[in-house]
Amino acid sequence: MMIKGGKVMKKSLVMLASAAIVIVACQESLNPTIDSGKGVYATIEQPDFISTKALDYSSDGKLTFKWAAGDQIMVYGSDASAIYKVGEDGSSVTKLESESFTLNNNLTYYTFSPVEGTLSEAPKTAIPVSFENQVQTANSNTEHLRLNQYACAEAKVENNSVNFQFLNQVAWVYYSHTFESEVKAAKVVMSVSEGEPFVLEGTLDATAGVSEKGYTTSIKATKTSNEMTLTLGENGFDIAEGTSLDAFFTVHPVDLTGKVVTVKVFDAEGVELSSESFAGRAIARNAFIKFTENSQKPVASLNGVEYVTVNDAINAAVNGTKSVTIDILEDISENLVIEDTNEKGRTITLDFHGKKLSVIGESAVAVLVKSRGSDNFRNTLQIKNAIISSEFVGIKFDPKTSRTDLALYDCTINSAQGAVCTSQAVGSQIRIYGGYFSATNNAVIAGNGSNREGRNIISLNASSTTKEAPVIVGKTSTSGDAACGIYAPWKDVITINAAKINVENGVGILSRGGKITINNAEIVTTEPSEGYKGSVGDSRVVVPCKTVFIDTECDYPALSEASILIKGGKYSDNAGASYLTQGYSYAETGESPLAYEIVSSETKLIQDINSVAENGTVLVENYVSLKSEPIKIQKNFNLELAENAVITAESGSNVLNFCKENGNNTITGTGTVIGPKASSSAAIWVGGENQTLTIDGNVTIKGGESTNDNNDAASAVNIYNGKLVINNGTFISGTDATGNNSPVIYLCPRSSETAVLEINGGIFKSVSGNAEYLINCQDDVKDRCKVSIKGGTFYGFNPADNSADGDYTNYVADGYTVNYDEASNSYTVVEATGSTISSQEDLNKAITGAVQGEAVTITLSSNSTFTLDNGIANEGTNSRNITIEGNGTQTVDVVTEAVTAEGGELNYQRGSSFTFKNVIIKAGEGDFDGIVCDELTYEKCTIKGKLTLYGKATFIDCVFENDMANQYSIWTWGGTDIKFEGCTFNTNGKAILLYGQNRTTNLTVSGCTFNDRKGSAGKAAIEIHTEAGVSGTLNISTTKIASGFNDRLWWEGNNVANPKYDTKKFTIKIDGETIQTAE
Repeated sequence: MMIKGGKVMKKSLVMLASAAIVIVACQESLNPTIDSGKGVYATIEQPDFISTKALDYSSDGKLTFKWAAGDQIMVYGSDASAIYKVGEDGSSVTKLESESFTLNNNLTYYTFSPVEGTLSEAPKTAIPVSFENQVQTANSNTEHLRLNQYACAEAKVENNSVNFQFLNQVAWVYYSHTFESEVKAAKVVMSVSEGEPFVLEGTLDATAGVSEKGYTTSIKATKTSNEMTLTLGENGFDIAEGTSLDAFFTVHPVDLTGKVVTVKVFDAEGVELSSESFAGRAIARNAFIKFTENSQKPVASLNGVEYVTVNDAINAAVNGTKSVTIDILEDISENLVIEDTNEKGRTITLDFHGKKLSVIGESAVAVLVKSRGSDNFRNTLQIKNAIISSEFVGIKFDPKTSRTDLALYDCTINSAQGAVCTSQAVGSQIRIYGGYFSATNNAVIAGNGSNREGRNIISLNASSTTKEAPVIVGKTSTSGDAACGIYAPWKDVITINAAKINVENGVGILSRGGKITINNAEIVTTEPSEGYKGSVGDSRVVVPCKTVFIDTECDYPALSEASILIKGGKYSDNAGASYLTQGYSYAETGESPLAYEIVSSETKLIQDINSVAENGTVLVENYVSLKSEPIKIQKNFNLELAENAVITAESGSNVLNFCKENGNNTITGTGTVIGPKASSSAAIWVGGENQTLTIDGNVTIKGGESTNDNNDAASAVNIYNGKLVINNGTFISGTDATGNNSPVIYLCPRSSETAVLEINGGIFKSVSGNAEYLINCQDDVKDRCKVSIKGGTFYGFNPADNSADGDYTNYVADGYTVNYDEASNSYTVVEATGSTISSQEDLNKAITGAVQGEAVTITLSSNSTFTLDNGIANEGTNSRNITIEGNGTQTVDVVTEAVTAEGGELNYQRGSSFTFKNVIIKAGEGDFDGIVCDELTYEKCTIKGKLTLYGKATFIDCVFENDMANQYSIWTWGGTDIKFEGCTFNTNGKAILLYGQNRTTNLTVSGCTFNDRKGSAGKAAIEIHTEAGVSGTLNISTTKIASGFNDRLWWEGNNVANPKYDTKKFTIKIDGETIQTAE
């Protein structure tokens, strides 16, 4: 093998299966580039150049191996061996030839190099090797190293192809010394003062190739010494004045840590020409180290032992078993590599004490972390007080690094492409305490967005010594790019407890997958022009110059987990409004460039209220949680709640207390106010003397949760004094201590004050279940509660019949009525059509004044009683289509002004149709009492007494209250088509009698309930008496007997015969099934 130019090149062997071998030299990769075709391939391991800067005789200070004519490689089979020889010098591809030696598939072969003399006859497990008698042929020449470059490999042949990966079992030492006068140097002796650590002779087992970077190899020592000798040519080297001697040893790997290494140069007569001592170093397998004049000064110290390179100290630490601290003694320019795989977990600390680490080159990495951990252990690297500069990256994690932690204490790292780069590492914890970090052409702290399993945890914290926050400075000089402070494209969890981030023409924090929490930071960004966007991490020009930004348009694999949560700090913009933690807000500082600061939303709200001008507006845009007392509002202004705004309290009796004397406030917007969880937990109090609060917009006001066992209310609004006007919004009750619903609006005036409620619109509902107390007045002060409802929708609560405040208590204002929606069980207050009738005279005028053929609705005033006078709409030109409606508090007497005829009190209104809505009907007591008209409709009416039907009649959601001892609620005597839908019959045993003389009657009963108070009448809920000649149909569906009636829905028969007997005059269906067909 030929070595020249001071370079060692990797050596590759290609062996054809017949006998031809081609050796391929590949300089950039351990795996050779293989031409198509099958054969045997081999690669020689590249030496580890621990430090190369001092090799001045070569431009890059590296050794390069190339094949030389005559180089021999031994290949061993199971019982045979063959030597292959290189035929040409210096080429990267050369052909070898051997006498018939065939490689067989599925067999394992072993190789050894170099082969000299009788070595070819040695067994593969005991090949003699020697490190004695090394002769360097010329100054600064390395050709002699090939003679002792012992390497071996094994591989299995498959498909007529095999690839041998040669592993060097040696290391190399370079010594340089400059002489002040001309000398003739004959030999160099390297020695130690104690022990015999140098191997001079041994045997190599080609079947036991060792790949670790320690001191154990495939060579077993048979002869050792305390010194090694290198002969300088046949007659020595002439070294001119002021020039250096450059000498190269091949050694067996040896740990000289803690020893003193002395190197002496002698002439041919044995006269000492120079002598130098060095701190011992670890010389691991495949390592190439130097002892030079410039390397005499140690740069690192570990456990009292000094090292001339930091990497030597790191290797010593890695090969130990304990957590250690390496003190850096001088400024250095090494590329540091930390590869710790200790299986018990430990910490290696590099304390720079303010010393500098500087590396140059477009791909230079100052510190490369290659350590590995597992589920059972973690290894940690701590770097303290370092000043690092790199033309590429400061600290970089190897892509395969996992479960390795990094802590930086008060470090300065200036870089081009990133101060700290996590690459594709996972499972690591990175903690930064104080310091200064910069990048001039990329993100300062950067991750990698490639898809993989696992994540890292990163935190930025104030220095434990100076208490200063880490400073992150980002810039870019590339057109179209955006600079970046922290770049989080993967699932890493990043917590910023302290940081000062300054980014010129870029973004402070960018997430495409990271979960970022900012507890405290100062972030300032600038832009070259308004609206500027650039690229970060990829070619898309989408990143704005904002303090924080989530790139929601990217297609990165972790985008769904991207988040930024802001809890504190100061910022040059308010770009993170949507990232604020619940309960925090931006507040203007009046300063530049940190124009905004994060404060609790409670603090901001109080500040805004204190500073708002009279009749101005306070805008709430996010979540506000009051920590202690409610906010007492004692000035006039409008409180506007933005869409995402929520105001609530952690304690206290309410949230907002409007208590200004003669105050006038409004609440508008679309946000929410929620009562606290406390002894009395209304969301809003109205309590100032003559205070008026108007609620408008689409706000939501919800009661809290009362914790008081006294069943204190948890209302949406409590009115203690003053007036509440509700024009719109949604109002929801809270719950008392037992979990029951509280009122939505509770009126409880104090002292001699008056509580006034005016509702013009809005939605009112209980949080769940019973809504009986939706609008409620305190019992003992009802006379000082004034309620007027002119609009709104109330769920499960009829404001015209508020039984909780007394039977038939009506809060609906005159001129307004209630529309009921069965599907939603809601009552909507609307303005009544036409004028409100308050006297009998006006009712009669309204009926007689109606235009024939046109429908007329007549609204009755609250808490009033009227009669339907006989004949007022009877026949001919008097025929009318009249609707009479109320709010549940009006009574219409249909029998008092009737006439006695045909055995009953009859109210004749032939030719007309009457609809009664939400009124009380006072019916008769006799057998034939009723209204004689073309069609009757009753909706949501309470019918007291008995009605006999004539013509067509429909009852919807009505309640029949019949207290008579022996009378039905309904006789169908003159009825034709009759329907009962959703009605309730409360009787003393008699409900409906289907009875008529020689006529056809069709009766439908659906969704009704029958209650028999006494259960002693012996009747069915629907009695059909056919003795007078009635026939027809009965259709019953979803109807039940709640009590009594002998559990019979119906019975048909002759009721006057003795004995009574069943008949079949009616076709009867129950829930769609025909159970009887008329005969």
